[in-house]
Amino acid sequence: MDTPIESSTFLAARRKSPWRTIGLGIGLFLLLGTGFAVWWNWAFSRAMHDVFTGKTGPVSEQADWPRPLKKLLNDSGGIEINESAIQVHCLCGGVYDKEFVWRMDAAPGLFELLEKRWKLTPINGPDWGVLEGYASSMTRVQSPAWWSPQDDDRTSFYTSPRGAYNEYGGDLFLVAVNEGRSTIFVYFRYKF
Repeated sequence: MDTPIESSTFLAARRKSPWRTIGLGIGLFLLLGTGFAVWWNWAFSRAMHDVFTGKTGPVSEQADWPRPLKKLLNDSGGIEINESAIQVHCLCGGVYDKEFVWRMDAAPGLFELLEKRWKLTPINGPDWGVLEGYASSMTRVQSPAWWSPQDDDRTSFYTSPRGAYNEYGGDLFLVAVNEGRSTIFVYFRYKF
């Protein structure tokens, strides 16, 4: 049996062991390091999401509408545009790339103004590529239910010239005009 003096000496020696301090230090380092790595992963993916995808979904505030639509409303060439009937949806709102779809009433003379301003040329419907049920190639965000341009005999399809939009960037407009519903569907993409 140990004497009280031997027991206290053993405990004192155990408390002074450097391995316990080192073990606690390593454990604390691993805990803090893991916490930092988890936080960094979350923060980095959030920042990349904001840069490349941004806010997507319905856009109700006119201040957040795409630049060409705001420019059209500010300078409509005397054409009365029913702003309350315009529906806008953002498919990609990143810092560098923007992708929107919108639907508006086909006021008399409006398509002719768009055709002239955006230098639209007719194309075949199947070549249009952003028909009903379209999902963004950049974000995989689905177009809204009201985005319903259909390849039928009452719809005409147009695109902006490839010179305005190429591998180096620029604006791309794809426009569908449905005579039966008196509706203009616009797909807009800005590539930085």
